[in-house]
Amino acid sequence: SAGRGGHYAEPVNRHVLQNGVLVVFSLIFYAWGEPIYIVLMIASVLMNYIIGLLICRGRRRSKAALIVGVVLNIAVIAVFKYTDFLIESINLLGFGIPQPKIALPIGISFFTFQCM
Repeated sequence: SAGRGGHYAEPVNRHVLQNGVLVVFSLIFYAWGEPIYIVLMIASVLMNYIIGLLICRGRRRSKAALIVGVVLNIAVIAVFKYTDFLIESINLLGFGIPQPKIALPIGISFFTFQCM
């Protein structure tokens, strides 16, 4: 039967379904090249989602949530992009810290800035 305005109610919101399919296939595509970083991606999305919810909740906490979100996102980029460089620079001063040789996930900066 027709709902308000003669439109039929859809059992599942079409946009929710489309976005879900898009997310699943995006993760599959990303996993094709770097499967180990799927966990990082999902954790980053969840972290940013929760921070977004906190920002929307109220004025007093929204500024703190925003600051925490920016700091955590920049930290993710810094760890993957600059850890080896930082350790290499420290080792030039005579230290013998082993380099972790962290592989740089494909598109980590783009993805992180899009999340923010």
